[in-house]
Amino acid sequence: LRVAREGFVDSYGEKQEPGEMFIFNRTLDTDAGILCDCLQALPSPLRLHLIDLIGLDLSAQAGISLARTIGEKGFASEGLRFLCVRNNPGLGDEGIAAFCKMVPPTLEQFFVHDTGCGDVGIAALIAALPRLPNLWRLGVSANHDVREVTWCSFFRALPQLPALQYLFAGQNPSVS
Repeated sequence: LRVAREGFVDSYGEKQEPGEMFIFNRTLDTDAGILCDCLQALPSPLRLHLIDLIGLDLSAQAGISLARTIGEKGFASEGLRFLCVRNNPGLGDEGIAAFCKMVPPTLEQFFVHDTGCGDVGIAALIAALPRLPNLWRLGVSANHDVREVTWCSFFRALPQLPALQYLFAGQNPSVS
């Protein structure tokens, strides 16, 4: 857990406000048990505004466990503005679906690039969109198993995001 006493610039070059954030950037071999233990040890309620789980080699089961822990501990309630699970190709549909179920309406930035999700994961994201009125940056690049018909449904659902300014959807063979 890091507490930013002053504003900072995130990995996308955007200024973030001071506050509490959870950034775990150590590669996990097979599961996220140690990460769940770390989250369980944090006091509740703790209003995290940034959770960055980039490139941890998370499996679907690890993603499900992490999403459940984050939700149960209340870390995703009303303060979370940034959630990044990108570069975890083992998450797949089940892992992405678990994260999509726990996203709060305060979320402003959500990155699911290269998570190995397919149609089911993107469908879970589509189902979550109406709950995300503040989402202004969304990344779905490099999810190669999503079929064209699902991408069409995804793009048709985007008007549900009134704040959306940036969409990253490159490196998807079905998106032309």
